[in-house]
Amino acid sequence: ILTRSIILTPTRLIEDWAPQTAAELTEASLAIFGELRPDVLLIGTGETHLFLPIEIYGPLINLGIGVEVMSTPA
Repeated sequence: ILTRSIILTPTRLIEDWAPQTAAELTEASLAIFGELRPDVLLIGTGETHLFLPIEIYGPLINLGIGVEVMSTPA
């Protein structure tokens, strides 16, 4: 069972990613995905689905990265 935030790609596991809650996500904390360039970024928001402000992930969409936000169990 994972209890900390991670980034998982087909080739890498980045453990202990700094934001530990959806409330801690910022444009700066998501900037790493601009470097990793996934086709799609799935963001788990914990037990409950939360809507994130577009300002946080909009720059990734502008780079052509699809962003899906859902509860972590989903």
